[in-house]
Amino acid sequence: MTQKKYRNIFFGKLSKYLKKGDIVYLESDLTAFNNIFKNSKSKSDFLEFFFLLFKELIGSSGNIIVPTFSYSWGDDKKKKIF
Repeated sequence: MTQKKYRNIFFGKLSKYLKKGDIVYLESDLTAFNNIFKNSKSKSDFLEFFFLLFKELIGSSGNIIVPTFSYSWGDDKKKKIF
């Protein structure tokens, strides 16, 4: 299945619950979407698939909140970049 078909499936299902201006809190294990990853040109393309999907659903007045963390934070490096 192509990314466009996956996009249409996700959009159809999520549009029942999300509308323009919504605030979306996303906490997900993207490894569950391996089929979409296989159809992506790169990791960036894979992540952009989800970003553009939610951006279209909630519009420019909506917000996407994604919690992040790093297991390497606090390692012995002098410069901490996250």
